[in-house]
Amino acid sequence: MASRKERKRKPTVNPGNRSGLGRRDFLKRGAASAAGAILSLTGFPQVASSEEKEMVGPQRQLPKRRLGSTGLMVSVVAFGGSAFCEDVRPPVPEKTVVKMFHEAMEMGLNFIDTSHLYGRGHSEKAFAEAIRGRRDKVVIFSRCPMGWGGSVTKMLDESLQRLGTDYIDVYGMHGTRMSEDIADRFLERFLPDLEKAKKAGKIGHMCVTGHQAPTAIVKLIETGKVEVVQVPINPLWREFLEVVLPVAKKRDVGIVAMKPTWRAKLLKSSPGVDAVIGSSKEEKLVNLLGFGLSQEITSISIGFVHEPQIKENIGAALSFLARPSKGFSDEEAKRLALKAHQTVKDNCRVCNRCLPCPVRIDVPRVLRLELYARHYGFTEWAKQEYRQLRTKADKCTKCGQCTEKCPYGIPAQELVLRAAKELA
Repeated sequence: MASRKERKRKPTVNPGNRSGLGRRDFLKRGAASAAGAILSLTGFPQVASSEEKEMVGPQRQLPKRRLGSTGLMVSVVAFGGSAFCEDVRPPVPEKTVVKMFHEAMEMGLNFIDTSHLYGRGHSEKAFAEAIRGRRDKVVIFSRCPMGWGGSVTKMLDESLQRLGTDYIDVYGMHGTRMSEDIADRFLERFLPDLEKAKKAGKIGHMCVTGHQAPTAIVKLIETGKVEVVQVPINPLWREFLEVVLPVAKKRDVGIVAMKPTWRAKLLKSSPGVDAVIGSSKEEKLVNLLGFGLSQEITSISIGFVHEPQIKENIGAALSFLARPSKGFSDEEAKRLALKAHQTVKDNCRVCNRCLPCPVRIDVPRVLRLELYARHYGFTEWAKQEYRQLRTKADKCTKCGQCTEKCPYGIPAQELVLRAAKELA
């Protein structure tokens, strides 16, 4: 294990920065690069730039993007550490994970996405073996869950021990069930300990992960303390594109996308999805990863379980980045409604403040399904999902409470009644 003294003695070199420059000099040189460089001054990439295409080229290497204000250069694909140790299947053996990771590294991957929570430590232990002797070549992104496993300090120390390192590049809160209340608890209980850990050199930068409540993520970004966030981004999960990305861009916060295939749900054949994303698995993979990579994000986290998935998924990302122009043709961009979120109106922020509904309608869910049918072209999928709701929108009593409670002025009742007609 490299000691903290040794790490402080050397100038910090970003993985992907082969020049040997210290971080400050490296960033200065990057900021002074000519127009058309891979990074904009805000840290967000120009989609499929000429430099990225050149990096992909014959070498088939994943390009790297700047992780917001952290200055870290990370591969556009991260190795997700949850899939190989989920409870739904036996954990993938460490030696297989090591082999997969080394193969991914040969294709340019240098970014690890793990958590104290994954596999009760199995994920971190497997990665420790994978990065043995290669710690200076990888960026570790990890988190600890809210309200589980003890104090932040205890969980961080356990993660450091399992990972076989004395520092984690990006560390913070794993807020799977994110909400406004959890964001407040993070600021009160987690943040002070994380700031102490950062001062002690145990972590480099602070992050937050959230699967829900994008408004809560925004609240944390606006504190100026959070430097990296991880959120779901795919064609059927756009609320974070609508709500979080504009704020993250303004604050130069690094974005790590997750759920690009929605736990492989989007890879399964479905008439309501196939018409938009593609019919074959190969086409879907390229379009789904391309959808994320064409947004103003830094990296997409992908979970790998079997060795063939390395070449399959990384190959799909490379295939997209190697495409001419901006990756998607005008026809494909239109079909995917690629930039529709930039002009959408009356979009529910999923803050959940309209709940509870007196008749138990899941108002945010109904509003999102109505929006996906009306604005994003997923009409059949939205109808299919709507049919599975326990309480349908036609149960609305027109009490108007959802509209009154919405802090964003969305005509929620009107949209619920529209959904009752259009999705039934």
